[in-house]
Amino acid sequence: MAEYERANCFALAGDPNQAIQKLERFKADPLGSSPVAPLALLRQAQLYRAANNPGQAAAVLTDCRTKHEPAMLKDAVRASWVPLLRWHHAAALKAANQAAQAAPILESIVKDFSGSEWAEPARRLLKEAKP
Repeated sequence: MAEYERANCFALAGDPNQAIQKLERFKADPLGSSPVAPLALLRQAQLYRAANNPGQAAAVLTDCRTKHEPAMLKDAVRASWVPLLRWHHAAALKAANQAAQAAPILESIVKDFSGSEWAEPARRLLKEAKP
């Protein structure tokens, strides 16, 4: 958790590149297997999007979801992070002009997490993503 917060401090201090570099450590063990790794990678993706690099953000979230989502769905605490990750993944894809790839992810939020706070934002983004 301390490494995640340290990276956030760099971002808040106006050094997003240093934050991105620090968050890169959450892609591999030992930090990659920590419970906070999915949030660290989400933060990295958000920083990439803020730097106008949505393709890299989408790639980070693709890898993150592949590695972490199955375990998160089985964890009562972290399961609520899944629609958050999916929404940001879809938003990054849409920003990278890959709306066709974003649509099924948004549909999965609406279907699998209809009671989530992310269901309505997913519906709105889905309207924009679908041709």
